Amino acid sequence: MILAGDLTAEQARTLAEENFGSWRGTGTNPPPLAPPTPSPERVFMVDQPGAGQSTVLLAQPGVRRADPDLPKLMVMNTVLGDGFNGRINLNLRERHGYSYGAYSSLSTGRDFGLITLETNTQTEVTGAAIQQLLAEVAAIREAPVSPEELAVAKDSMRRSLPVSFITSSDVASSVGELFIYDLPPDYYQRLPAEIADIDAADVQAVAQAHLHPDQIKIIAVGDRAQLDPQFAEAALGPIAYRTSDGAPSPQE
Repeated sequence: MILAGDLTAEQARTLAEENFGSWRGTGTNPPPLAPPTPSPERVFMVDQPGAGQSTVLLAQPGVRRADPDLPKLMVMNTVLGDGFNGRINLNLRERHGYSYGAYSSLSTGRDFGLITLETNTQTEVTGAAIQQLLAEVAAIREAPVSPEELAVAKDSMRRSLPVSFITSSDVASSVGELFIYDLPPDYYQRLPAEIADIDAADVQAVAQAHLHPDQIKIIAVGDRAQLDPQFAEAALGPIAYRTSDGAPSPQE
């Protein structure tokens, strides 16, 4: 139970005891989740005949919320695609004109996480856009980020931390995460110093440890008649066709 607001610890304890003091739980802990089993196909396509653009999502397993590498991965993700100046947006939007925007993100849970790259792109360059996304994943593994990229990413992360404590609701949510995700009580106090200590070698090391181009799955929603030849030319790998709700497509 997390309480945040204009009350003392004694008042909070009294309220908790009055309302829940005699309550006893009877449930059992759920079994731990097993790691997902990867499918043999690399590409999953949902056919939208005549679509003028494609939606593309690249995804691979990530890390759990309490993983000690997460702050370094957050810096890496900021450089890669968490914002307008991320590498994949500058590549697809500014350099090639394939898309209005491309972004990457980290999703984390108690047991598993997910790393994703996403964009909407013109149908006729969907295959080329996917190749550029994969190239940026490879590039951030192969060479250290620049001093400028590192400084901007770290500064952005440090400046965004107070947003998690603006309102009472924000405070309760942020403190609650400490218990939900098995984080230490001083996690937020230590985080700014951890971010400050991250260097380019750290970013490259976590990219090599946690970004796995061979494990990335590609989900594309668009006009199959135009995408199939592009994907074959790009040699993206085996394709599975799906309906809009994820079931195997009868057209496969």
